[in-house]
Amino acid sequence: MKRFLTIISLFLIGFQCQTLAAVHLSNDGTGQLGIVPFYSVVDGNETHVRVMNTSDQYKAVRVNVRSADTAAQSLYSLNIYLRPHDTWRIALLQRDGFITGLNTDNTCTLGLTDPRKQPTDWSNHIWETGFIEVIEMGEIDPATMDFYSDYPGEVNYCGSIEQAWSNNGIWSNNPLQGLQPATGGLQVTTELINVAAGFSFHMPVTMLADFYPSNTTLHTAAGSAEPNLSSGSKDSRILYDGDVVETTWNHGYEAVSALLMKQSVTNEFSLITEVRGQTEWTMTFPTLAYHLSDPDFSENFYYPNNEVDYAAFSVEGWQTPYPCLSGHTCSSSHATKIDYLKQHTAVYNFMRYINQDDPMNLSRTDADNVYIYHVNSESWRLNPQLRKQSQSGTAHLIFTSNHPYSGDSSVTAQLTGVDTHSGKPHVYKGLPMIGFAVHFSYNDAVPAVYSRSQAHSAKRLINKIESN
Repeated sequence: MKRFLTIISLFLIGFQCQTLAAVHLSNDGTGQLGIVPFYSVVDGNETHVRVMNTSDQYKAVRVNVRSADTAAQSLYSLNIYLRPHDTWRIALLQRDGFITGLNTDNTCTLGLTDPRKQPTDWSNHIWETGFIEVIEMGEIDPATMDFYSDYPGEVNYCGSIEQAWSNNGIWSNNPLQGLQPATGGLQVTTELINVAAGFSFHMPVTMLADFYPSNTTLHTAAGSAEPNLSSGSKDSRILYDGDVVETTWNHGYEAVSALLMKQSVTNEFSLITEVRGQTEWTMTFPTLAYHLSDPDFSENFYYPNNEVDYAAFSVEGWQTPYPCLSGHTCSSSHATKIDYLKQHTAVYNFMRYINQDDPMNLSRTDADNVYIYHVNSESWRLNPQLRKQSQSGTAHLIFTSNHPYSGDSSVTAQLTGVDTHSGKPHVYKGLPMIGFAVHFSYNDAVPAVYSRSQAHSAKRLINKIESN
């Protein structure tokens, strides 16, 4: 009996070690990789980001601030060096007609220079909005960097870091010297603020654990192309329908995409006339640039129509008349199509036909990444009750080729990998996206504007071919 239990224990330990090597969604809000779904520096918007080191180890961390267009150009590629239990802060805003990053704390930060000094034509990029990657690069041995004094001042601490990267410094010759593998423990929080308009709200951050393969360290100078979302493990692990699904991919970014794949997303909209309600959705496809540049794009990441379907329901569950693009006549067809995959980050403004107000402009009002949709309550003119109900409810974005509410719910958007253990195909249906909704309402008597954010809920669909 003891021998049997020993064998079982060894099996479980082996399974656990194998499982820990796969990137997965964090279950405690900390990890090695954080993806901030959205930043905005439009019309007085400021985006504040905080990176916290919850561990008792020194951390080397990369922060990539990327534009919203399909190139996902890196506006900032920063190295931050966190002491144990340190918190780093940055505010992104617009000054002199361009994005600016302000960092006022004493955490050692390298690479915080004016993006306009880069050899980049920024007129070709949507830099006013985008998304952010926070990636742990490794843990630093304090003995290697002579960090042992209790509190000599941050100047000395950062001076040691800068010296390590200088000519003939230990990291200029070997960036991995004194670095141990990343272990996680980062926590990322974000907030969007507009002082002039009088609103602020927090944004959900997607945290991934075990981003790197076991015993892997990747430490590069600020401004380097790596690490990025493709620098990690090629194995993913996700809990789906009560089972642990472990999949092996050709590229690291596909493992990240697998964790973000969604068949459909659902959230609220609120357009109540009395409070001038307005809802804006953000949708971000963080790995889109990698998929679009992959020569096997059509084979491994299949989406033939390049469109997304849409449906909306009132608070009482009545399906509202179908939305339509601003300035166009609403179609009677069930398949109201929305073209996307034109940028990494898109903002969707929900508005009414009646009493419509200008959107809060979380994104550029004249850019390709702003879509305005009307909830067609006007067509219920003869039924005041239904018209009232249609001012709030739920909306669905469905990544399908045919609208499920018209009788066909087949899903064609998909990403294909193989079972880590059996080599059988795993087909992840949908698209890799993250995002949230933000709801605005007004009290003109004060006056005041109120806002709240809400993460999208999602459905997943993974098809597995079981081993014989």
